[in-house]
Amino acid sequence: LHDMGTPCFAHCIDYIFGDYTKQESSEKPVKEMLCKDKKLLKLLERDNISLDRLDDFSTYEILENKSPKLCTDRLDGVLHTVSIWIHTQPFSEIKKVYDDMIVLQNENGKKEIGFKSIEMALKFFSFVYEYAIELQTNRDKYVSQYISQAVLYCVNKKLITLEDLYTKKEKELIRIFANNISSWKIFKNAKVMKESEEEPSFFYVSVKAKRRITIPLIDIDGKATRVTDVSIEAKKLYNMINNYNSGTYGYLEGIKKDLSV
Repeated sequence: LHDMGTPCFAHCIDYIFGDYTKQESSEKPVKEMLCKDKKLLKLLERDNISLDRLDDFSTYEILENKSPKLCTDRLDGVLHTVSIWIHTQPFSEIKKVYDDMIVLQNENGKKEIGFKSIEMALKFFSFVYEYAIELQTNRDKYVSQYISQAVLYCVNKKLITLEDLYTKKEKELIRIFANNISSWKIFKNAKVMKESEEEPSFFYVSVKAKRRITIPLIDIDGKATRVTDVSIEAKKLYNMINNYNSGTYGYLEGIKKDLSV
C-alpha cells in the first residue's frame, strides 16, 4: 500500500511540479486512493485494518524513515536499482547482503534495519554508492525531465489528463507518446548522453536532483553504529556521494526544446 498514491512514471512526474529535491509532489494520499477501490477496501476489512492506520506510514519505522536511515522503502530502491536497472550486482551478491540483515535499535531508540557484519554493511554501502551516483547523473535526470515534458505536451494537446497517470497503464501512455511526439523514437533508442558546460540548442536538463544517501547500521558488540563511524572506506564513499556533480548540461542531439526533431 505504501506507494499506492504514486503516479505512472513515479518520480519523473515530480519534475512537472519543479520538485527535483524532495520528490514528493505527485504522490496522492494512500487513503484517498484506497477509498476508490472497493476490492482493496474489502480486503482491509477482512484483515481488520482500518483506514486510519494508513494515514501516516512514517509511524512504521521499518517501512519508512528519514534519510540516511535504512528502511524497507529505501532498501527496495537500492536493491532493485543495482540488480535490474543498472545491472551492477548479481542476485547472488544481493542475497549475501540480504541474509546478513537484522533489526537493530538506532540512535533515536527506534527499530531500524542493520547488519550483523561489517563486511556486508560495507558491501551494501557500495550498492548505495552505485545507486546514489546513478540518480545524480544527467542520464537519469534527463529521462525524468523528458518524460515529464512528454506528459505535459500530451496534457496540453488534450490527449491525456494528469488524472490518467493514476488510472492508465504505462504502456497505454507510452503508445500515446510514440504516436504524437516526433522525438520519442530518438529518446527511446538513445544510448549515450552528451554533456556540455555551455547551454545546448537542444532539449536539455540542468537541475540539482535529490541526493539519496543511506548509511546503514552495524551491530558492534551489541551496539548499533553507523558504518561511516567505524570504516574509513565507508567515509570515503559517503564523501564521494555527497560531492558528486554531473556536467552542467545534459542533452541528446536531435531533440529540440519543444520535443520535436
